[in-house]
Amino acid sequence: MSYLIALAGKGGTGKTSIAGLTVRYLV
Repeated sequence: MSYLIALAGKGGTGKTSIAGLTVRYLV
């Protein structure tokens, strides 16, 4: 899950939203 956050930080708004949805789905 930490790698998703790292990708979100490097990607931008789009990746951040995707990472957020992924984290929500996992939780």
